[in-house]
Amino acid sequence: MRGDILEYTYRLNLGRLLLELILAGASAAGLGYYATVNDRALSIYHLVTLPPAAATILLLLCAAVAGFFAVISMVELVSGSASKTYRIRLTRTDLTAPKGYFMQKHITVQLSDIGGLTLQKAGNAHYLQLKTPHGKITINRSHIGVAAFSELCHELAARL
Repeated sequence: MRGDILEYTYRLNLGRLLLELILAGASAAGLGYYATVNDRALSIYHLVTLPPAAATILLLLCAAVAGFFAVISMVELVSGSASKTYRIRLTRTDLTAPKGYFMQKHITVQLSDIGGLTLQKAGNAHYLQLKTPHGKITINRSHIGVAAFSELCHELAARL
C-alpha cells in the first residue's frame, strides 16, 4: 500500500452539469411544444400505433421526464453543489466521503463496517458503490478524475 492516508478532491463537473441542464431543458421544451401542437397518430416501428390523444399523452410524459432532469440539474447548480469542493479521505481504518445525492454531508465509515464494494458502469459513467450500515455510498468517477478513481478503487480493495 502506498501510504497511510490518501485524500482526494471530489466535486461535480460544472461543464457536464450545464450541458445536462441545457439538453434536458431543450428536450422538455421541444417535446412539450410538440405535444401541444400534435394532431397525428404515432407509430413506433409499426409495432405500436397510438392514436393522436395517446401520442400527445406520451409526448407530455416524455417532456415531464426531461423537465424533471432539468429541475434536478438546476437544483444542483443553485444549491451550490457544483461550486463546493468535498474531500474523500482514506486511512488504514476508515473512509470519509460525501453522502447523499446532493452531497450535503460527509460520513465516516470504518473499513471493517463496509459490507460490499461494487464497481458499476453505465455507458461512459463509472461508479464505486460501498454498502455500509449507514446506507449506500456512491463515488462517481467523473467527480474525482480517472487516475484518482483507479487509485481509490485499488486501495480500497487492498484494505478491505
